[in-house]
Formats: sequence, C-alpha cells, structure tokens
Amino acid sequence: MGKKQKKEVEQSPKDTQFNSLIIESKNVQTVVLMLDSPEDEILLKACEAIYKFAEKGDENKINLLALGAIPRLAKLIAHEDKQIHKYATMAFGVMSTHSEVRKSMRQLDFLPSIIACLAPEGETRHILHQEGVEKTLVLLLGVNNDEIRVAASEAIAVMCEDEASKETFRAEGIFRLVPLLMSDNVELREAVNVALANLTTANSNNANAVFDAEGVEPLVKSLHDSRDAIVSGAATTITNLALREPIRTSIQSYGAMTMIVEPLKSSNTLVQSRAAIVVASLACDVNGRTELRNAGGLEPLVELLHSDNDEVRRNACWAVLVCGKDEPTTHELCKLGALEILQEINLSSSRRNNFSEIAVSRLLDHNASLKYTLTGYLSSSDIITDGFYDPGRVKLGKKVLTLEEFSNQDLNQHRPILLINAKRTNEPQVVATSTDDKVIEVPAVSSGRNVPSRMSSRDKSSSKGKGRGKKDEEKLKEGEMLQTKAEEEEKNKQWESPYDVLFDSYISEITRSILPLPNIRDQVVSLALFVSDKMGGPIDKEMLHEFTWELHIAELKHELKSNIIPIGKIQKGIYYHRALLFKALADRIGINCSLVRGEYNRAWNEVMLIDHHPLDTIGLLIPPKAYIVDLMHQVGQLMKIDSPEAAHYKVCTGCSHRHCKCCKQLSRQ
Repeated sequence: MGKKQKKEVEQSPKDTQFNSLIIESKNVQTVVLMLDSPEDEILLKACEAIYKFAEKGDENKINLLALGAIPRLAKLIAHEDKQIHKYATMAFGVMSTHSEVRKSMRQLDFLPSIIACLAPEGETRHILHQEGVEKTLVLLLGVNNDEIRVAASEAIAVMCEDEASKETFRAEGIFRLVPLLMSDNVELREAVNVALANLTTANSNNANAVFDAEGVEPLVKSLHDSRDAIVSGAATTITNLALREPIRTSIQSYGAMTMIVEPLKSSNTLVQSRAAIVVASLACDVNGRTELRNAGGLEPLVELLHSDNDEVRRNACWAVLVCGKDEPTTHELCKLGALEILQEINLSSSRRNNFSEIAVSRLLDHNASLKYTLTGYLSSSDIITDGFYDPGRVKLGKKVLTLEEFSNQDLNQHRPILLINAKRTNEPQVVATSTDDKVIEVPAVSSGRNVPSRMSSRDKSSSKGKGRGKKDEEKLKEGEMLQTKAEEEEKNKQWESPYDVLFDSYISEITRSILPLPNIRDQVVSLALFVSDKMGGPIDKEMLHEFTWELHIAELKHELKSNIIPIGKIQKGIYYHRALLFKALADRIGINCSLVRGEYNRAWNEVMLIDHHPLDTIGLLIPPKAYIVDLMHQVGQLMKIDSPEAAHYKVCTGCSHRHCKCCKQLSRQ
C-alpha cells in the first residue's frame, strides 16, 4: 500500500463584510446629509422622506432650503434609478411652489436635467403635472434672464406631451410666451416657437389663445427668420391656427402667403415640409391662392415635388392638390410642369402617395384641354370654355405644350390644334394728343404695322415758318415717344387666343333656334343637324374616303399660317371635328353630353336621355339611358350605347383596322 497523504486543512475566509445597518432618523438635517450617500436604498428613503416633509408646509420648505437640500435634489433628478428620480423630482416640484425656494433654484442649472428626463417618461410628466410644475415654469418665463426663460420654454415644449399640461398652460403660459416671439435672443425665439407649436397641435382652444394674445403677426414675421428651427416652429403654429376660418383670414392679412415663399426655397427638409403644409392650410380660398401665385410661390412648390424626402414630397402634393381649385392657379401649375411630375410620381410604387393621385385628377378637373388630351374623355360636368384647345392624344407623363407655345411653332404637317374661343380680344386703342394747331395719332400696333404719325395740312404749311419749326419738332418727338410707348406695351402684352367669329355666331344662332325647343331629345337632334350642316353635311360610309377634309385642313393651315385652327373655320370635318363642336356648343346651351376620343381619329358624344313613358308606367321613375349621337352618317340618329350601330360608329367593326381604306386614311392625320 502507498504512503497515506495528509489532508490539507481548509482555512476559513476572513470576515471583512460590514453587517447591514438600518438607519432611522427623525432629524431632518441627517436626512438631508443622506442625499449624499452612494447607496441607492438610502437615497430612495431620503428623497421620499424629504418629499413628504416638504409637502407639510412652507416652513418645512424653508428649513430644507437652509440645510442645502436644493442642490442635492437637483443632482438626483437625473438619477438612473427610476424611484430615486421620481421622488427627487416630486420633492423638487413641491419645494418650487415657495417663492424663496424658487429664487435659489434659479441659480442652479436644473431645467436641462428635467427636460432630459421628461422625453422618455410619459409617467414623469404626469407626476410633475400633479405637483403643479406648470405654474412654476410659467413664473420662470417672467424672470429677467434669457437663459432661464429658454430653459423654461424648452420644458414647456416637452410638458405639452401631456394633454392635461396643455390645458394648464393655456391660462397664463401662452400669454407669456407670445411676447417672447419678438425677443432679440435667437435661442429664446427658437424655444418659444417650438413651445407654441407643441401647445397648439391638436388643441384648438390653445390656438384660439395664441390668436387672442395677438400672436399672428409675430408668427408670420418669424417665417423669415434666419434660423430653421424658428421657421419650422412658426409654420407649424400657423398651420394649427389656420384651421379656423376667422384666424386664417387674419393670417392672410399679414401676408403669410408672400412670407412662405422663402421657406419653400429652403434647403432644410423640415422647413420645406412645414412650409408646404402652410400652403395647404392657407390655399383653400381664392385670396390665398392668388397671393401665392402673385408672390411667385408656385414655382418653388412645384420644385418640392422632385424631393427625395417622402414627407416633403407628400406635403408638396397635398399643397398642389389644394392649390388646384381654380383655373388660373391650375393653369400656372401645369405651365410649371406640375402635372408631368405628378404623373411621374404616380408611376413609381415607392414615390406615389394618396395626395399625388388625387392632385392629378384635381389639376385635370380645372383644365379641360389637358384632361381631354391626356385621358381622351370629358364628362358632362367638364365644360368647354373659351381658350380650350385639342392638340390630339398625348401619352401620360409627356409635357403638353400651351396654346401660346403651339402658336410659336413653325407651320408643319402634324395634326392641327383645334381651338374653341368666342371671346373677343381687346380692340386696338388709339393714343392721341391734340393741340390748337396739330393732331398726332398713334394707333396700337397689335396688327404688326407701324402707322406713322400724321399732321394736318395747316401744320405742314405753317411749319415752314422759322418761329414754329422748333415747336413742331418737339411735337413730332412727342408723337414718336407715344408710338414707342405703344410698341413697348404691345411687346409686353400677354398673348391672347385668336377670336373665332364664326363659332361666336354659332352660339348666337343655336341660342335662338335650339335652346327654346321643348325637350332635350329634340335639342340634341337639332344640334346634331346643325353641326353636321356646318361641317359638310351627311357622308355615306362608303364615300368617306372621297370626302376631301385633309386638303381642306391643309388649306386652312396655309391660309392662317398657323397650326392652330379655330373650330368655326372648319367647313369639312369628320368625327373628331364634329364631336368637339357638338360638345362645345352643347355646353353653351346647357345640354349635358360627354366627349370621348377613340382610335384612328374617331370621337363621339354620349348623352343621357329618358325614353318615352308607356301608358302603364306614368308616374314611375325611369332611369335615363346612354345614347351616342350620329353626326356623320344618319345625322341625328340616337344609338343606344351598347348597340351594334354605336359600336360601328365608334370603330369600324366590319373590317380590320389596319386594312380598312377609311381607317388608313384617318390614321394619316
């Protein structure tokens, strides 16, 4: 057997730990000293005890102040332990209700600690509200120290996350914040704007309070501040205030739409987004849209549609949607390319939004020309007015030229632009000056011809005299100056659509002869006969290829030296000419009809008519039925929309489109 080894003796560990000691004290000075303890358990008990002690009365608060509790509690406000943080904050809040304690608090930089704790703790804000911290923050706004007022404003902005605090601040807080909007201290202006934005968000009563405190003017002025946070805060508050019409009117009266133009041009996406919302909130009436348009605000707004920021792009679409409620603004937006950009946005699954899709419809609703060009359809509610033009079908996303841009093009072989315009242009004016011995007339130069000034025969004979030569020279110069002025005015004159005297006469004629007819059916048939008569009469389907309408159109373009042809000039027209004329005239006398563009230059009109009542159905409501009006062949015939005759009228169903002689002929235009 091996040698037996000795068993090692285990040494007992040294007893170095201090036994736990339960501390109890009825001495407030001792409890205050406990606030310096490194142990969380002691800190918690001390904070809780001081909170309960301070609640008992003002004398206790003064005692705690004298013992140095304030700076100790201020450090514990940001403690990582939630319970310590809670009771330290509550104790601090209770003590702040005493004026002497508040004076001491002002010497400490405690508000940033409170603000830092407020954001993640909905609960902490509620506790502070229960302890009445709002009253203290409002009082701090009155302190003649910008740093304290900045911190108080920041705290108010965070406390607004609690709805109860929002209500509490309304009474006095808003009336103390509003005057600070015009402070020279930029940090204070920023904090106040953020606070007011938060106070008024989803709270109409607070918005009313800002208005009552005369905050509209300084808020509008803040839109031109150099600091982005101030601009975005002011824009948010203005948007919140604009929800009420009387306040919105006041905001507009201070030129808010003019002031918002610069923020729309900002490079800061938050400012861009808030500015676009301001436009959406103020552009809901004609005055707001007109002011924005005149201030040049539509161009930067349209630019924001290109933004890669989803919120900016969405709000810009929203603003365009609101702006597109009247024809002048819609026309300007389309001229700036808004429609094409919106269509491009809608083609992208990642960039489109609900507002972009509705905005396209809104712009088209107020521009019948674009709507028909892009969609090929005008409903009975889409009224053709003076200035309407049809350049033919254009694919979605492609820019549609304006009528003025078409007028500047050289004569070409493309499809003509059909114009509807019964509006007379301004008559040429004659600028004249008369004296005792001479009359100088300077006609307006709208015709492009310069008419030289002329003098009476008496002036010519008397001008030989040496004494009158200088005077005549001066008057000649005066006439030349007037002519130059007239030429300048003509150069700056806005382009106007050519007046269609024949179309104007058509309106007068149908108003006398067709409008008085007793029922809609008779009016539709009579108008169809009228349109057909003006455009070459009925044409047999088999003889359509012999109807020389292309030559007639080419001759008109050559005669007018323009690609634009007024509809009244066309005396040989086919489907799409006649359908357009029918719709334009029907709209003038109140006949509801739609205009539909088909393939191969086909177009037709649809009307809703009620059939004759059978004797046994008198008194029953019979819904109207849709009919297509024949303007080409059996003129005046009303074809039910689902009938073979209607299908053949819309498309030549008896043959293949690509091999039909008439379809080939039509497709060349």
